Amino acid sequence: MRSSFIYWFILLYIPFGCILYYLDLGFLRLQYYDEICTLLLLLYTLLQRSNKLCFSKEFSIFLCVVLFYFLYSIIWRGIGLNVVLYDLQQQVKPYIIFYCIWKIKPYFSLRQCKILKKVAIFSTLFLVLSFLLTGAKIESTYLFDMRGQEFATTSLSCGMLFYSMSRKKNNDKVIFAVMLGVGLLGGKSKMFAEAFVILLILFFVKEKMKLYSIKSFFICLVLLVGAIFVAWVKFDQYYVTGISDESLARPMMYKTGFLIFLDYFPFGSGFGTFATEASRVYYSSLYGKYGLWGIWGLEEGGASFVSDTFYPSIAQFGIVGLLIFISFWRKRFLEFSADSLERYKIGLFVAIVLLGDAIADSTYVSNRGVMMWIILGLLISGSIKKVDDINNKIHLLK
Repeated sequence: MRSSFIYWFILLYIPFGCILYYLDLGFLRLQYYDEICTLLLLLYTLLQRSNKLCFSKEFSIFLCVVLFYFLYSIIWRGIGLNVVLYDLQQQVKPYIIFYCIWKIKPYFSLRQCKILKKVAIFSTLFLVLSFLLTGAKIESTYLFDMRGQEFATTSLSCGMLFYSMSRKKNNDKVIFAVMLGVGLLGGKSKMFAEAFVILLILFFVKEKMKLYSIKSFFICLVLLVGAIFVAWVKFDQYYVTGISDESLARPMMYKTGFLIFLDYFPFGSGFGTFATEASRVYYSSLYGKYGLWGIWGLEEGGASFVSDTFYPSIAQFGIVGLLIFISFWRKRFLEFSADSLERYKIGLFVAIVLLGDAIADSTYVSNRGVMMWIILGLLISGSIKKVDDINNKIHLLK
């Protein structure tokens, strides 16, 4: 029963949470589909009799951290309850999804795996069709008001779902590579860089990389340099020559985020105050305090670039929040490093997409990142290992 719920959760999320999400018929909008799904997943997990409301120690610590920052934001920082709640639901969404999937530990049948793979493939074909129907114009709106970055990360989600449910043999790798290639049609530099790194790891990395290994450090350095080279134009524009340009939104968000770390040491400025959708909707006073209100894309009423990056938003939680963030990902790396080589690669792919996109996009907390968090939960919980076991067992019986 629990596995069936997660199966349908994933089956419906690709079409509705990643593609039809951008459909706008005036009376029909799916912009809150990811939040509703997250709430339903949490309620379902809590209502399981066998759980007895008992989560892992790590999740309990996570809830305590969230409660602390909730009270800190309202009581100490004096931020309005509506602002805090608006931001809180967005910030905790990815972790709620991860911990719930981890707790449920779903098991998929061979038939369910095949259906999920087919949905991923047909969704990718739909993306190609939408691209062709709009004249193959880079940075066009495609269909359903889906822009280049949404197009790219949706193809990544489809590719990752397909590969996670497959046997991970050479033919599966080729199909996965083709699905990644579809995302390149979006023309986004981040996608080119991520696809470059993912494909190198997919086909050429033959052993796991260790945290403190010189060889692993060299491999990571090569991958990093290669990714920067592939996306150099945008990287240079924002983070090299552009870092001294005080009229560019992204570089200024990073520089201001660093100042907030210092000015609001050690717990940050609180929920809904910087680099988040809540700080845009309710327009945080910090944008005026740090002189950002006059920059195009950050001005009140037109702050479309306020929530365009993820990393600056960590300043809301200060140095303490940054250390917690690093600790979370360090533990994930150690966990999937203990798995098989192919599943270890899947963990790396998820980290590359979520942490790579976070440099210049909000995928980490948006509807487009949900599938990556689902896959991470399936990986850490051992569900993908079960998928591999059943695929290999059926193959041996043939």
